[in-house]
Amino acid sequence: MSTTGEIESMEIGSASENKNVIYFASVVEPNGVEVVIWPRILIFSWFKQEISYHVTLKPTKKSQGRYGFGAIVWSDGFHQRSPLVVLCE
Repeated sequence: MSTTGEIESMEIGSASENKNVIYFASVVEPNGVEVVIWPRILIFSWFKQEISYHVTLKPTKKSQGRYGFGAIVWSDGFHQRSPLVVLCE
């Protein structure tokens, strides 16, 4: 990861068909990495089953050659967890 940060576009699908669902994001940040999610709220409906979101990763300290571990957790009362593994260079 560079010192300026990186932006990734991700896509998530709803686990519930034919139902409106609202997911709220929370982040378990890897040590030494700031994680920003946009948008932090995803609204699924019967006609919108996949939504893109963006993740910005920015190092907050120098740490060469180590991996950092965290997660993005989407919740609507139940949780969908997306692991984050970051190589800091």
